[in-house]
Parts: sequence; structure tokens; C-alpha cells
Amino acid sequence: MYAVVYYLREREGQSVVEKEFHGGEVFRLRRNALRYVLELVQSDYREKGYATEPMVGGIFCYKSEKTSNGERKISTIRIKVEKA
Repeated sequence: MYAVVYYLREREGQSVVEKEFHGGEVFRLRRNALRYVLELVQSDYREKGYATEPMVGGIFCYKSEKTSNGERKISTIRIKVEKA
């Protein structure tokens, strides 16, 4: 069984927040899990304004925006298919 795992890292100014969570999607075959991530999840994050890049075993999403107080907020998300 293979699960989709999300690794989130947000940096705003000097503060860094890192989180890891399982998306709840479980697949029997790795091929099906990768197809799900590369097609459906990647298009969802592109619609949300993230730049996406395929990597081995998943995708990398990146978004940089300016907050109301003038600081830069950088969000990076690694979405990987891992053995459950």
C-alpha cells in the first residue's frame, strides 16, 4: 500500500513552520498513486497559484507572496508517495 504524504514549510520573516501530514489517500499500486499526484494534485496546486515541479516520487510546489506588513511569505510543499 502507498500513501500520499504532504510536507509543508512556511517561512515568514524569521519564523519557520514545518508540518507533515498524511492526506488520507491510499493506493495499492505506486503507479496509481504517482498518477494521482502528477495529474490531479498538481493541477489543483497550479490553480491555487503555486509553481509546481515534478520530482522523483512526487511533486514540489512553491509559492512566494508579500504580506500586508511588507514581509515576504514563502510556502513550499513537497508531496510524496511513500510506502504505508
